[in-house]
Amino acid sequence: MFKKIIVFMIIFLSFSSSTIAQIPNVEIFDVKQEKVVATVEKTPEIQQEVEAFLKSITGVYKKMNPVPTTGFMVKVPLEPYVNLENELINGKIVEVIVVFSIDENPYLLVFDDENNFYAFTFDGNTDSFLEKLNYNPMTSN
Repeated sequence: MFKKIIVFMIIFLSFSSSTIAQIPNVEIFDVKQEKVVATVEKTPEIQQEVEAFLKSITGVYKKMNPVPTTGFMVKVPLEPYVNLENELINGKIVEVIVVFSIDENPYLLVFDDENNFYAFTFDGNTDSFLEKLNYNPMTSN
């Protein structure tokens, strides 16, 4: 009985440590197809791009429904989280979704560590961001 507990503990600990060590991937969601069309390994450069977007927030996104009817969205988990303090938000940001709609400029859906949701406009070079993802929306359909 004691040996079974030891073996179980070793298996459990090895499984949980390998799961914890994994870095979450970036997911690209096509709105029309209603599915994830690409998964990209998150790199420090991608994290830096998103951090730059957060620092360049210009205002609150004011439409009632922030999910577009066309385009795509890029979900980026932030590991480590980003501590953001400005006049619009103050908190630990754990995930950002960059929304690319055909009808308007890109904007951000931001989630904090308490699972609160915010939508913001921003100034930033999204071309560089998409290059780092190696994603071209024109060839993905």
